[in-house]
Amino acid sequence: MVPLTFIAYPLLCFTIDIIDWSNTNKKESNFNFSHHKKAVYKNWFNPTHGLELSSGKNMGHRFNENGVLFYVQWLLLLDEFDQIETKDRKTFNKLVKDLESFKDGKKIKGIYDRGEKESFYQDNPDLISHDNITAIVAGSSLFNMDFGSEVASYGLKNFMNFDNSNIHNFGLANLQVHPRDWFFWLRSSKNIFHNYLSYFAYPVFLISAIEDPLNHIKCRPVWWKKYIKMKKFKKYKGKGVCFLDSSGPLLWYVRYQSLHKKSGLVSFTNKLSKGLYHIHYGKDWKSKIFKTYYKDPNHPNRVLVAIKKKLSSKKN
Repeated sequence: MVPLTFIAYPLLCFTIDIIDWSNTNKKESNFNFSHHKKAVYKNWFNPTHGLELSSGKNMGHRFNENGVLFYVQWLLLLDEFDQIETKDRKTFNKLVKDLESFKDGKKIKGIYDRGEKESFYQDNPDLISHDNITAIVAGSSLFNMDFGSEVASYGLKNFMNFDNSNIHNFGLANLQVHPRDWFFWLRSSKNIFHNYLSYFAYPVFLISAIEDPLNHIKCRPVWWKKYIKMKKFKKYKGKGVCFLDSSGPLLWYVRYQSLHKKSGLVSFTNKLSKGLYHIHYGKDWKSKIFKTYYKDPNHPNRVLVAIKKKLSSKKN
């Protein structure tokens, strides 16, 4: 059983992983990308954490919790049009370096704040989310940088605790143990041993990828939380809210788009899930997801997705 588990199974995963399942054709458009990018960096990009949700609110304090995620989504959309430039690489590198958390006045690699230097100036900074960690890892993979390896190393050394107010200590406040995330983080690393470990988390990554489009209607509070609080306080009765999920699929887009050209397993999973999104979200499922999440029709991410939709319509 030992050789089967630790040798044969990873070897099977590796064999599938090196197969190129992806379609790497770049999209061509007459859209003025140069003007678009200048406007985004001037009006939407906040150097303290990434993209804002509204134009003009991009100086000083951050106005949302997932700026680096929104920025990386935009970069991945640009990459689909082959519009990534040296400036984008340098901007992403500086942004992530500025987001590195502090302990005793020193930056720590592999763990981050939501905004620049928040752990330096605050005793209890906002916890970094797994969404933002995933975005940093995805951007690192896009630009072939080392941030993904640093995230994987930090997590393994610190029992998956990414509490940026409790660095290098065991804790439960921001424990990131979902195998779905760990497959992606480890597989995005440049470390071969990390890649080997990632294969053991792939089955959960695959199951989660199938579950996300099937579970496309989300409710808050989640059923178990609602049950417990109703039983204890009865304050959620009749107040549950259900909606079309968009944040989950957008995070899967980040995972797929950043790694599908490097990992056959990710590319295969992407192809499988696309059909399910099409069934449960409709023909223009990707456009629908971005429009649902980004309320401002002029948001850079919506603008680029709209261009993709027009190109797809012309082909059909």
